[in-house]
Amino acid sequence: MKKKTTLKPADTDTSASTETAQGSRVETNGIIYKKHKNIDIQREMIAAMEKHEFDKAFDNFTDDAAFGTANYGPGSITTTAGAKEYRIKFHTEYFDVLKMDMERPSVYIENENGKGGDVLSWYVFQLVRQSDRKEIEMPIHMIDSFNEEGKITAEFAYYSNSLIYPLKMTS
Repeated sequence: MKKKTTLKPADTDTSASTETAQGSRVETNGIIYKKHKNIDIQREMIAAMEKHEFDKAFDNFTDDAAFGTANYGPGSITTTAGAKEYRIKFHTEYFDVLKMDMERPSVYIENENGKGGDVLSWYVFQLVRQSDRKEIEMPIHMIDSFNEEGKITAEFAYYSNSLIYPLKMTS
């Protein structure tokens, strides 16, 4: 199958259009990077969290950033202030965080319009639950959305609550 690639002028659209020999079109939507300044910012934020440097970690977020997780229902998005308060408790009251290891390399997907993008990252957190001293490995996948200024505007996390919180018994 022979392909012809045509790039549109940068001042109108940054997407690429590919036409196959059969005449069908495939549109692209952004660029994927293995190395990017926003990946570095996200890694620095995680490193600061691991060291309990919460002010430094949250300096990377906009004041109105949104935070969410797949563990809670729709509408469970919290603010930067709420996320900071929860993470301080997570790291100091609920768990001893031993390590926050990157599981695989992060990628940055730049939006087609060049106005920000998303860092996709995969970590394994080594934790000790303070209530019963149980050691826990918590895999986590995070998507951090960045604006043009290199600030995180949203973070969505995928992890299993059942790994980190004891099951509640009903009577």
